[in-house]
Amino acid sequence: MNGYIVAKYLRLSSEDGDLNQIGKLESNSISNQRDLLDSFIARAPDFAGATVIEFCDDGWSGKNFVEVR
Repeated sequence: MNGYIVAKYLRLSSEDGDLNQIGKLESNSISNQRDLLDSFIARAPDFAGATVIEFCDDGWSGKNFVEVR
């Protein structure tokens, strides 16, 4: 562990309307953003051993978000 904290912030696209489909827990936009950021973090030597935290705004306003660890 290198003592660094990497924070990911995922935000719902206003054009992504699939969140309200039956049985979906999160939008495709959020899933794709998470995959891209996780891939980038995994390939970046500077982030090796860092603690990664995630902030996700999937249908919430910018004022109330949920931190996921």
